[in-house]
Amino acid sequence: MPIRKKQFTIVQEDLQKVIDVDASDGRSVPVNMNFIDQGYLTKDTGFTIFGSATDVKRHSIFNYKKKDGTSYILGIRGTKMQRYYELDREWSDLSNSPTLTEDAEVGYYVYDNNLYFGNAVESLYKFDGTTFTAYPSAPKGNILEIFEDRLFITGVVAEPLSIYYSNVGVPTTFSGTDVVKPLGTDRVVSLKNYYGALLIFKQKSIWKLTFIYDQIVNLFVPKLEAQSGSYGACSRKAVTWVENDLWFFTGREVRSIGFIDNITGVFGINQSVISENIKETLNLIDESNYDKCLTAYNDSRFYLGVPIDIDTNDTMFICHLLYNKSWTKYTGRTKATVSDFMFIDEIPYTASSSFPYGVVKWKVEAGDKVDINNNLIAEQEI
Repeated sequence: MPIRKKQFTIVQEDLQKVIDVDASDGRSVPVNMNFIDQGYLTKDTGFTIFGSATDVKRHSIFNYKKKDGTSYILGIRGTKMQRYYELDREWSDLSNSPTLTEDAEVGYYVYDNNLYFGNAVESLYKFDGTTFTAYPSAPKGNILEIFEDRLFITGVVAEPLSIYYSNVGVPTTFSGTDVVKPLGTDRVVSLKNYYGALLIFKQKSIWKLTFIYDQIVNLFVPKLEAQSGSYGACSRKAVTWVENDLWFFTGREVRSIGFIDNITGVFGINQSVISENIKETLNLIDESNYDKCLTAYNDSRFYLGVPIDIDTNDTMFICHLLYNKSWTKYTGRTKATVSDFMFIDEIPYTASSSFPYGVVKWKVEAGDKVDINNNLIAEQEI
């Protein structure tokens, strides 16, 4: 009798128990799928290697867009800033790039059509798309934010508790006295311009800064108000905008802060723990690795990259806001090892946190050659 082929199917009564979002025992969704709701899977978009892989870490990726539409896709490799060139589909050193300290991560901010950046080691730099200009007298930090037409800088190695701000409208001029220092010995890790206030995230507290007019000195002076003495952010990249709120990762929980009352302008911490479903896994993170944690948000998806078993990111969680805040857990995938996020046309791009290093585009375009696991076929895969 000839052998008859019969389709092999595994039937599960409760899919949730088989591919649990996060059972803290190593289970996750299949490698080419995403978990989007209880009992539902969707096909992963795959990934494309964005330029070649390398044995030297490429980090601090950023898309600098000018008002005339010119776009610069930038990153740091070794001691030089690089640009990705679409025509060549490759990264190349910018010929006039300053020499930067290797592996010193960069903070960016676009203001008045110019890109400002610092790595907490070398000078503050301005890049206009052609020329780099150094400002050695400015604070050497890697956390930059604009508020009330001033450039705020923190992350200064010698002064981790201090926040410096520039003259109004002149982001490169800093006086020695324009500095604020919220109470506490926990260092400042993030700054966010949030609806008329500057929210200052420290490791164990959150503060609000505004400017009020002082009639005695006839000047606008900074005013600090504590927003939380119980929660803070664990790293420089652990705070991100999510719709109208700011979500932040404490190192153990994902929480949010936003308006309690829009009329009076009162802020408050949301009492619900957004990451309740994945708390067992998050409890495995070693406190010494908090600086490696990062967050991002795009297209109704909140991304949380964390190190669980190693000292670089090896696990990625994606919170799907459109599906009752269901979480997809990535482990053992290229997409799980992330040191930086960048979004172009609603598509995530990430820099790999482990060898071999490179940038990954979270989508396979028509015409790309892929294997059965949706991995791009290239000379150097990551």
